[in-house]
Amino acid sequence: MTITRTSKELTKEEKYLMTKSPSIVSIKDIPDNTEIQVYAWCEYNDVSHDGEETNLLSIMDNEFNVYACQSATFKRNFYDLVDIFEDEMFTIKKISGTTNAGRPYINCDLVITR
Repeated sequence: MTITRTSKELTKEEKYLMTKSPSIVSIKDIPDNTEIQVYAWCEYNDVSHDGEETNLLSIMDNEFNVYACQSATFKRNFYDLVDIFEDEMFTIKKISGTTNAGRPYINCDLVITR
């Protein structure tokens, strides 16, 4: 496992929780409109037992719940938010849909907190 990008310097506990913990929840498995207040995030490459490498995004909320995905669509939109908000915390919600070709996809959207 190689961490390639992070929101902040991660503690050893945070690294474990965000990359190896069996408690990590796949974002594709949470209901649409589930909100996640982004406390920390990291992107990492994980190698499976058969040697296949996967690029994953892991997001931790302020209660140490961790959600992960490999969706390029989700990651692209998430990083757009990271670029806009820079070092500020923000809240996202999971959304999903179906492509014109009939394939399901997941994405995220900003939650407006006023």
